Amino acid sequence: MTETIDHPAHYGGADNPYEAIKVIEAWGLGFKLGNALKYILRAPRKGVAEEDLRKARWYLDRARAFAEMSPAEARRHAAAQRAAGAALAKSPPPVKICAAHAVPGLLCFVVAYISEGKVDEALATFDEHLAMYYADGRRQS
Repeated sequence: MTETIDHPAHYGGADNPYEAIKVIEAWGLGFKLGNALKYILRAPRKGVAEEDLRKARWYLDRARAFAEMSPAEARRHAAAQRAAGAALAKSPPPVKICAAHAVPGLLCFVVAYISEGKVDEALATFDEHLAMYYADGRRQS
């Protein structure tokens, strides 16, 4: 029987050092960016890529909204992102994580921006990927 709860394959599996949950924890990502990354990493494997990418975009939008709520909230958010950035020196580079999850081209840049807490850059690159995705006729109706 395929494991669906504890380290399922669509998240990388227990033996994968770049399993989604391990990367999220290593980078110190919060709920919103962590979920965005999770949906990007599982999109190529879950069989519902378009839905997963829409979910990732939703979480990236929420992360931006959170950062724009108030100056005090933005300062707290920035402090959390700086703390997460400190963990990057000890964590695997985004390109290895993308390779381990078969994350294509521009989405790997989104992963890199997420790892750095750069939400606006992640959103812009994400939108560029989706535009190319739809232009290539890959969208399933």
